Amino acid sequence: MKRTERKKVWFTGGIILLVAVVIITYISKSAGAIKTEDGVYTQVTDYIDTTGYVVRNESYILSTKDGIVAYDIDDGEKVNQGGVVGSVFQTEKDALNHKKIREIDDSIENFQRLNQTNVNVQIGLDSVNNQLDSRLINFQKDLNNNSFKSMDTNVTELMYLINQKLILTGKVNNFNNEIQELQQEKETLINETAESLRTITSDYAGYFVSTCDGYENILSYEDIENITLEDYNSVGTAANVPDSAIGKVIHSLDWYVVCPVTADQAFSISKGSTNVTIKMPYAFSGDIPAKVVKVNQQDDQSDGVVILKCSYMDADLSKIRSETVQIGMKTYEGIRVSKNALQNDYVTYTYEDENGNTVEDKKLVQGVYVKYGSKLIFKQVSIIYAGNDFVICDPSPEEGVLFNGKTVELYDQIVVSGGNLYDGKIVG
Repeated sequence: MKRTERKKVWFTGGIILLVAVVIITYISKSAGAIKTEDGVYTQVTDYIDTTGYVVRNESYILSTKDGIVAYDIDDGEKVNQGGVVGSVFQTEKDALNHKKIREIDDSIENFQRLNQTNVNVQIGLDSVNNQLDSRLINFQKDLNNNSFKSMDTNVTELMYLINQKLILTGKVNNFNNEIQELQQEKETLINETAESLRTITSDYAGYFVSTCDGYENILSYEDIENITLEDYNSVGTAANVPDSAIGKVIHSLDWYVVCPVTADQAFSISKGSTNVTIKMPYAFSGDIPAKVVKVNQQDDQSDGVVILKCSYMDADLSKIRSETVQIGMKTYEGIRVSKNALQNDYVTYTYEDENGNTVEDKKLVQGVYVKYGSKLIFKQVSIIYAGNDFVICDPSPEEGVLFNGKTVELYDQIVVSGGNLYDGKIVG
């Protein structure tokens, strides 16, 4: 081989060797590099997924339909016995005008309340911003879940909060011009609208609902605790709503949700707390407090129904009947830790014996490595909940759970990846 060719071979080989060394060095450093995440406080609830049928104490409001009905109160609004719920007009135009006048009155009231924002020192911009964030989140949830029943409420509240923020930030001094324009519009509508033929009153006190679905009282409200799975499964098509029904009244604040459950779910509910929460993701964006009244089964091995009592009512909840239901059983709170951060290592417990001598005892436990400055410290964990890719660790376990009394804390830099980890290791 010629000398020139040998030089080329050596030169090429040198480059290949240099590249190989660089790659190996990079891989070694990457394998040894650590990645951390902050220990954050989180909350997780165990849910039982089922369906639910709503049972209320309901009565129809009947009226001869010799005109066009315009409602005088909103769905979910309280009505007294003998209270007016609607007015009957000769024409549809008069009924629509009556409805518009009610809406204008509501807008005027909102603007008058907003004008008080300037003189109310209790209202702060941070509070309004937090409420805006909450409403925007709820609106997004409603949109994602096709929960259009709740969207109108959230839109109304959003507009009010936006206007309130305009006042607080000085972008708007008051809404006097808007109030004046609305009052003028109201006067015009009043002059164009004929008197009502008559009013419709409620025979009962309770919560008004303008729609009827035919399922009113198909399951007995009075005998609610004795409803069985067979009763639930027997609910078929809706009954015929009386032609003269223009709405209904829910007599009691208390209402119930009857949910079918498996034998295992029934056991979990029976052994759990009587205080639970309900989610109805396609009808309502929030959590509904509920109480377990009874679990009905033929025997411990059979499926059954759970009867849940609720006392919170609003316009959206006053209309629901059969919905997807999630029963929140138990809530776990603690430090969130990725599962790939969990390791096994020894922790040391130092104490003085009866002779005053310092003694160190070691024990192999499950825990995580935490980065403190340039050093790794191993901490034992007490897992109270395990998800698919994370666990929740108790930041304050009962005495005796931890070997040396030390565990992961809020905002600890928890190591989630890295090679050759050990307690006391110096890292960059």
